Amino acid sequence: MNQLHIVKDLWKIYRLQAYENELLELGEKIRNLDPGKEFERKKNEVLDNLQSHRDKLDNNKKRIKLLNLEIGSMDQQIKTSENKLYGGKTTNPKELAQLQKELKNLKSKREVLDEETLTLIYDNEELEDRILNLEKDYKVVEEEYKKYLEEYQKILKELNDRIEDVENKKNKIKEASSPELLNIYEDLKSRLGGLAIVSVQRNFCGGCGMTLSGMLVERVKSKMSLQYCQHCGRILYWEGEKVISHQTVDSNRQSA
Repeated sequence: MNQLHIVKDLWKIYRLQAYENELLELGEKIRNLDPGKEFERKKNEVLDNLQSHRDKLDNNKKRIKLLNLEIGSMDQQIKTSENKLYGGKTTNPKELAQLQKELKNLKSKREVLDEETLTLIYDNEELEDRILNLEKDYKVVEEEYKKYLEEYQKILKELNDRIEDVENKKNKIKEASSPELLNIYEDLKSRLGGLAIVSVQRNFCGGCGMTLSGMLVERVKSKMSLQYCQHCGRILYWEGEKVISHQTVDSNRQSA
């Protein structure tokens, strides 16, 4: 195996891993995008409430029509009873008493029908006001939802465009990389939690954060052969001098 040839391709593998990690991050961002579930819930809630009020108003109007028919029939019966009672044709006291009782019952029933009709009319006035307010609420929620979806689609498109761009770059750099190095990379990636190659930051491993020996760091810098961290086994890559904080080192140690 020509180590020098492989090491010359090390930057490609380092870049490949960066692209693959970016694709994972972009995929996670898409999965975490909210398509507007809360807006959809609010919209459906207002719509259901609106439909419920409309249905009730419609049922009330149907009931009022039936009540008006009943009242009309009742008025006809009252008129007939009054004609019999006051027309002078009936003179029998017993029959007159019966007619008076029937007329009283008819008028009492009509009053009940009148009261129900009035109650429904007042109820309908309140329902119509409520429906108007709910229609306004629905328009507001719908407009907010529309704006949110436009922004959501915009962000989603940007993420998908970026994914397509990174995928293309990843494939091109993979095609141009050494097959031997790719095999080493894939093997380490599968065994080391997806992180196969890391940069040397001062004298620290960029993967596990452990201190590297000075001789090892010099061999990494020379770029003459593949060098591995003696602690975590990842391939070491030299990008150049970087400032690294103790916090970064501690974080790397915890995630390694």
